Amino acid sequence: AYTNLMHVYGRHGQAERVESILQDLLEKYNHSKDPSLQPNIHTFSVVVSAWSRRSAKRAEQWLSKMRDYGVEPNVITYTTVLSAWSKQAPNDPSAPQRAHDILRQMSCQPNTRSYTAVIRAYAEQGRAKEAQALLEEMLHHGPTPDVYT
Repeated sequence: AYTNLMHVYGRHGQAERVESILQDLLEKYNHSKDPSLQPNIHTFSVVVSAWSRRSAKRAEQWLSKMRDYGVEPNVITYTTVLSAWSKQAPNDPSAPQRAHDILRQMSCQPNTRSYTAVIRAYAEQGRAKEAQALLEEMLHHGPTPDVYT
C-alpha cells in the first residue's frame, strides 16, 4: 500500500511527498520490525525514480540508503540514477564523472542503457574522447550497443 501511494505521488512530480511517505514507512518498520512493512526494491525504486526527475544527487542518496535496509539496487535502479546524472550534464560539469563513477561501482552487470546514459552525459558536454572510450569498452567487454548508443 505504501509503495502504491508513493508511486501515485511520484507520477505527479511530488518527490518530497514520496520521500516523506517512505520515511514514515521506515520509521514504522524500524519500530516494529514487522516484515510486512519492510521496504523492498520496488519501494526504493519509486523514491529514486521520483527524485531522478529533479535531483540526481538526491536520487543517488536514496540509491545508497537502500543497502542500509538490506535492499540491493538492481540494474534498473542504477540506470535511473545514471540517466538522472546524464540529464543534469548540460548544467553540471561534474555530472559525467559522477555517472561514470556509479557505473564502475555497480553491484550488478550494467546493461546497454546503463552505458548509454554515461556516454550521453559525456556527449552533452562535448567530451567525445570519454564517450568513445566507453563505447569501445562496450564493444570489447560490455553489453551490445544499440542505435541510440
